[in-house]
Amino acid sequence: MAFQNYIFIFFLLPCLLILYTITPKKYKSILLIVASLIFYAWGEPVYIILLILLTIFNYIMALYMQKKQDRKRKYILVEIIVINLFLLFLLKLYMSF
Repeated sequence: MAFQNYIFIFFLLPCLLILYTITPKKYKSILLIVASLIFYAWGEPVYIILLILLTIFNYIMALYMQKKQDRKRKYILVEIIVINLFLLFLLKLYMSF
């Protein structure tokens, strides 16, 4: 589904905005993650599991980074970015064949 789709503009987006405003601050980020996954699954459900796994991986690595010193954080961040870009490259390469 594209952002220009009438279903998104006139139904899903207003519903999400209403839900977002009435959701307690503690749960707003969870609501946005779930809404993003639903939006993505609606358009292309094939890779939703990969997206969920990458989200969990990045969250765990961010928690791991918080426990490290500044110098090690930079190296961990670079590793995370390289892993994400590598997976994106593999996915794009796989989809082109």
